[in-house]
Amino acid sequence: MELAAEYSVARGTVMRALDILRAEKLVQSWQGKGTFVRQAAPSEEHDPAAHISRLAERIEAGEDRADELGRRFDEQQQVLAGIKREVKDHARLLARMRRRLEEAGITLADSEQRDGQAM
Repeated sequence: MELAAEYSVARGTVMRALDILRAEKLVQSWQGKGTFVRQAAPSEEHDPAAHISRLAERIEAGEDRADELGRRFDEQQQVLAGIKREVKDHARLLARMRRRLEEAGITLADSEQRDGQAM
């Protein structure tokens, strides 16, 4: 084998190197003819149309993600608004209950008095 002699390596080393080059599609072998370097195929990374297409896909995916996050934000805002309404409703209810208790002659300790009694 010419390559083994030229580079002073074992025949097996050349065979393994050619197997690797074949796997990477850099060379092509034909029985009885030999092994030849393949003509470079246009790489997708150097193909402007493919690059633009990939960028467009990424932009579209980003827009889809932004839309989804916008929808989730709106949903969370609605939930928060509902919670705020409930808190206001509960505060009004507690104020009414306090007034009725006071009208009945029952006074409740406010938070400062309760904290002082707890000590």
